[in-house]
Amino acid sequence: MPEKLLRPADVAELLGVSYDCACQLMKSMRCVNLSRDPNAVRPRWAVTVSEIDRWQKERTQRPDDYVAPPPQKKGRRARNVVAFDPNLWEIGPDGKPRIKRKRA
Repeated sequence: MPEKLLRPADVAELLGVSYDCACQLMKSMRCVNLSRDPNAVRPRWAVTVSEIDRWQKERTQRPDDYVAPPPQKKGRRARNVVAFDPNLWEIGPDGKPRIKRKRA
């Protein structure tokens, strides 16, 4: 008896992820095209349970290859921030705070 083919919704339920995430993860698995036309624009992919097990074992043996790039230095605008000084503020006649004016 052939193995059961799982569609993205079934894979999402089995792995405990969203449908979109399951579609992305299935791209890294060996999938079977269920479309009538093999050259279809939107193929209908399915995977077997044994393929999911093989994929999970491979993922646990090999950690992710992604290494985050070092953070870039802040731009001129971000570095040019003036520290907050409460002495630069005063309470105006309307009761709201405003920047002090220079008086002669």
